[in-house]
Amino acid sequence: MKKFFLLIAMALLIFLGCKKENDSLLPPTPNEFKELTVSPNFKWNTSKVFTLKFVGVTTSAPTSSGVLVITSLPDNNELLRIRHVMKDNKDFQLNLPGHVKQIRVRYGIVEKDLPVQGVSASFIPVPELKDE
Repeated sequence: MKKFFLLIAMALLIFLGCKKENDSLLPPTPNEFKELTVSPNFKWNTSKVFTLKFVGVTTSAPTSSGVLVITSLPDNNELLRIRHVMKDNKDFQLNLPGHVKQIRVRYGIVEKDLPVQGVSASFIPVPELKDE
């Protein structure tokens, strides 16, 4: 008999715990594409413009140049490959996918990983010396 009352009590709890959603709080479902409304501050693009500032370095060979390669991390998609004179300062505009948080910049033997924070970052083609 106890089991019967427990089963009835559980069934009542389950039945009373369920309630219908209030449909009046939900926006109406549009029938056509032109009826869709979007918040005015919604950002449609999933990419952002990012500037890599190449800081030139003067060497003993004034016309020395190399290939600048920029890839996104961690997927290693190549974003830019261009021949560039080492002594020239230049800003490179990159259209980065929204999920990219870090880029790898390679120029000759110099390779650096730079965070994608804000709208720009600087790259100096000088190797970093490690203390050993």
